[in-house]
This record gives sequence, C-alpha cells and structure tokens, in this order.
Amino acid sequence: MHTTASIVAAVALAGAPPAPPGMARLPRKGLVGYWAGEGSANDSAGRNHGRIVGAVTFVRGKVGRCFKLDGRGAHVQIASSPALRITGDQSVAMWLCADTIQKHMNPFHKAYGGEFSVLLREGGYLRYAFGMSGSNGRPWAALVARDAVEMLKARRWVHFAAVRDVTAKTVRLYVNGRKARNLYGVIYLPGQPGRPHTGDITALPKARASSYPAYIGRGNNECFAGLIDEVALWNRALSHAEIALVAGSGPGVPHLTRAAAADRVVTTKGSVLLGEIRNAQFTVATSFGKVTVPARRVVGLVTGAASKVPATAPAGEAAAPRLVLVDGQVLVGKLAEPAVEIRIAGGSTLRVPWGKVREFAYRVSEARPSAPAPTGTMVSLAGGERLALAGTGPELQLLTVHGRVPLAVSGLRSVEATGKADRPHRACFVNGSELSGTLLPARLALEFRLGPRTTVGRDAVRRIDRAVEPVAPTGAATVELRSGDCLFGTMGDERLTLRIVGGDVVVRPAGVRTIAPDPAKPGQVAVTIWNGSVLRGRLGESAVTFAITPGGPTVKLKVAEIAALARSTVDPPEAVVRKVLALIAQLGAASYKDREAATKALVALGPGIASLLKRHRESPDPEVRARIERILSDLAPTTAAPPARPAAPQHRAIRLRAVAHATVGARRLALEAE
Repeated sequence: MHTTASIVAAVALAGAPPAPPGMARLPRKGLVGYWAGEGSANDSAGRNHGRIVGAVTFVRGKVGRCFKLDGRGAHVQIASSPALRITGDQSVAMWLCADTIQKHMNPFHKAYGGEFSVLLREGGYLRYAFGMSGSNGRPWAALVARDAVEMLKARRWVHFAAVRDVTAKTVRLYVNGRKARNLYGVIYLPGQPGRPHTGDITALPKARASSYPAYIGRGNNECFAGLIDEVALWNRALSHAEIALVAGSGPGVPHLTRAAAADRVVTTKGSVLLGEIRNAQFTVATSFGKVTVPARRVVGLVTGAASKVPATAPAGEAAAPRLVLVDGQVLVGKLAEPAVEIRIAGGSTLRVPWGKVREFAYRVSEARPSAPAPTGTMVSLAGGERLALAGTGPELQLLTVHGRVPLAVSGLRSVEATGKADRPHRACFVNGSELSGTLLPARLALEFRLGPRTTVGRDAVRRIDRAVEPVAPTGAATVELRSGDCLFGTMGDERLTLRIVGGDVVVRPAGVRTIAPDPAKPGQVAVTIWNGSVLRGRLGESAVTFAITPGGPTVKLKVAEIAALARSTVDPPEAVVRKVLALIAQLGAASYKDREAATKALVALGPGIASLLKRHRESPDPEVRARIERILSDLAPTTAAPPARPAAPQHRAIRLRAVAHATVGARRLALEAE
C-alpha cells in the first residue's frame, strides 16, 4: 500500500503520454486526421504528421495548447496521403482566433478544386470549397456562412465545421456548433459564369483527389495570422449532434483527459498517475438521494479539488465534483468512498484521498468509448447534473408569441435555456427547426433512470436532450421569424387572401415561392408566386398555419412576426403542369425535330417549371435525362451576385430570385398554384 508520497516514483513508471485533451470530444469513427497543436504538428488520430514551416509557436488555446501563426509564412505542411484524398463524404472542424478579419486567409487547405479548402474571407465570412479538377481550378463549388459575421471578431475564438454529404448531395456549415442558416454559394463550371446555390451540390456530387499537401495556416490566399486549434478531418458526414459535441455546444459533460493505454489520475498538484483504477463502485450523495454506480459504468470524475481549472479544460468549465457515466449521465455530490485506488506499473497500488484528487479517468476502450453514448431523454440541471429520465419525461409546452405550442416527444430533439428574459427557452426539433418561448409547466416532476424522483423549477433546467438523429424536413417551406427562430415544414392553409389595390387576390400556398415584408410599406408583404410574379398588399389573415414536419407541432404563426417565408418546391397551375408533362414525354420522341421543339417550349415557360423538371431527372430514357439537365442549365441564372453583409444580426435575410412578367387586372383573381 502506498500514499501520495509515492506519486513521483509512480509518474516515472507511468508510461506513454496521454491523448490530447480535446480527443474526448471527437467521434472516432472515420477520423483520419487530428492536429491538436499540443506542442507539435503531429497527427493524434493517424500517421499524417505535419512539418512546421516558419515561425510556428504553441500557446494556450481553446483546448490545451494551439498553433500560433504570424501571417508571414508560418504554417504546417502535411504530406498528401491516401487517407487525406477524400472524394466522398467529408467533415472538417477547427477552432479559429484570427488577428484580423480584414484579409483573405486560409486556416486549412488542400485544394479548392479538389478535396477541400477553408477560407476566412475579408469581413468575417467563412467559406468551404471543393471541386472536381483535382487542383486549384474549375470545376469547384464554394459555400459561405454569412452567420459567422455576427460571431467572428478579431482575436475572438469561433468554431467552424463543414460537412459534405454526398448521399444527400448537400453541404452543411456550422458556426459554434449551430447549423448556419444564412448561406451564399457558387458553383464554378469550366467556361461558364458562376451559378448560385445554397448547399445543393447536385452539379458536383464528388470531389477529385489532388496530389497537393494539406496545409494548416496556408493556402491559395494569404497565410493565416492568429491561433488555430483542434483541426480535425473525417471521411464521413458527421451528424448535427456530433458537430455540437465537437464544438462543445452539445450536452454539458465535464472535460476529462483520457489516455488510450491506461487509466489516469491527476492530483491537485498536477502530478499524473497512469495504471489501472481498482475501485469496484462509487456512491454519490446527490441532492435527490444516494446513488451507487458500479465502476464498469463510470468514465471518470472531476472533483471539487479541481476548482483551479487546468489549462487543458474548455472555457467555462465548472468546479463541482462530478461523476461521469458511460451513457453521458453526470452525478454531482460527495463520494462515500474515501479514495481512488490505482495500481501502477510494477504492481504497486496507491490510494489517493479525494482531497488530493483533481480528476480521474478510465482509459478509452470499447466498453468506455471516447464519446458518451446517451439513450432516451436527458435533463441537465443548473447544479451540473445530467440525468437520464425513466421513459420520455413530463409533457411539455412552449409559451410563444404565437400561443402555446405542445412539444411532442416524437418531433423534439432538445430544449435549452437561452439566458434571455423575454424568450428564456428554445425548443429544437428533429428536422432542425427552432422556436423560442417559455417552457411550461413552471415545475417539472422528474423520475430518473437511476431510481430517484424529484421536482424542479424550470429555471433550474439548463437542457433537455433526446438521443435522436436529426432528420431532413419533409415539407417544402422555410419560415424565418423576427425572433431569429427558423422553422421547416409545410404551410397548412388551403388558401391565403392578399388585399391589394383594386380588390382581393386568393393565393394557394402551394404556388407561393416567397412571402416577405415589404420594406417600402410597413404592415404589407410582397408575395412571389410560381412564375416569378410579385404581388404586394396586406394579408387578410392575421396568422398562417405552419406544420413542423416530420413529427413536430402545428403552429399558427402571427404574420407580424414573420421575417420571411420561402418554399423550395413550387408547382405551376394545373393547366401548366399538364403541358409540362406532355412536353417532357416529347423529349424522348423518335423525331429529333419534336425533341428540339419540346426543349425550346420548356425553356420558354421559364424558371417556374424547374421543380417539375427536377422530378424527372431519373427518367429511364437517357435522352430525356440529358435534355432535362440542359433545360435546367438554360433556366438557371447566368450571373452570381456578390454576397452582401447582413444589415442587422437580428434578421437573417433570404435572398430571392424573381422574374416578374405578369400583371393583375381583375378585381378578384384566383391564382391556381397547384
């Protein structure tokens, strides 16, 4: 038996150094490169070690230490390898702290016409690009997160992630763990003007591998000036929940530094013991009763002695004694066991009293993976507890400016505290929708999976999370609210009435492209219909019905609270639909003359028929498929407008394209839209 006096000798026998502190947040599946900046340019996930070029130094970063680059040539060069030549699904993530946002700088780059390139553009825009040239040339696609403008400031940390999902043919960008909504993108094809897009990469489904090295802090633009931390690369498309975990914006699990080959105990003086933790169980006196957990279900513990937060801990780490379980649960309270027991190399066993322990953690293994594997519904409380509920939990509602909204379990992903007095809670739905308000009821009766029951006030609840994968919205409509919330789903009204000069116009929602406030006339809206015509007036309804789909609630949205509404799929009137279908059939006619005539007739109908054409892209007739792609190309805009800086952070603008070529002459006009 040994005491803490034996610690120095134990450290000498401990063995290999621990994994980087940020490793615990990274999903291991598909991780091909992880450059943590912990004093070297080594790859902690594989063998893609970097070479330091120029005056690269290492300073305190967002997690542990990070790369400090001078912007005058300092960078890390990583030799090209099969693992880095990712042409399909891909995810990249990193923390950035730029000295300036008034330059074009590449924090992470391989080839913008190849596997990937990340660019910080002048003004605070973050861009992700890839292409099919296998070089820094066309064809390539870029997508810019305008959301970053609101968060990216000089000398301030921001997390950026990009996910290329080839299966879904989309690119998703994330800023500080939240999916970017305000996007601007361009696809550059050889010999053609840039074509706008907002995440749809149908024209470029895969990248082409290049022979170029990868660079941290260098690319085709100026070298990066500032700090870069936690650069990671995956050969798969990470989910929303995984990105939130990587960015540290997901459920609050205490930071634990874990080794790959040994259990780990850190003392209050900073000494590290590596070996095998021998405790059979842990008993915690929580605020709702004693709970005993077998050691096999425990990942590690951060004790009250960790009030001096180590440099490796993420910003904001609390200083409460917390026991972390394999499924992500966190228990807070005093432990009944007097000490942690660890057997070190050579067979000696040390018993370190809790008063001498800063933290301990079990080694990463199949039974105790690097990332928690939560199931069911979890509640995070103000005291630091994170507990799994028995069953689905209490029935919840959200009191919003639109009225009470039921939060059905089937469509809900999480509820989180916002810290805002007027909208203290935000509900996040499985399809990516977000809605703010006040959580109801005021007191929640909770039954925990570990056994105890308790009742807490809603102010004590920090988050409620359900372990569900996000799903794609099934509706065609997107609504931006003045509160900053965004909803995806389906318009539920059969018709809307627009009061214009000279009479009322009845509009079928299925034929509406966009509805937006008319900036020239407060209280009125501009409605763009299927063919690009714009009608201006006042909606006769004070609220519109909107269903968050799939699985979410139906909400009566107050028109005055809508900042913008857009539909991705809009059908022309029935007569036009019949004509389009007949012309599509004619695209496969035996006569070349008939095929050409049908092609010209479809182009003449204008961009309003694009949604109908896209539904026939998978026609079994190759001639029809080829002509549809040609028509869609002809109908696409021929120029790309440069991105505009958002005027105000509280309203994210939706950029609209419209070609007005219709007028309203009747006193009452029914617009057949479907």
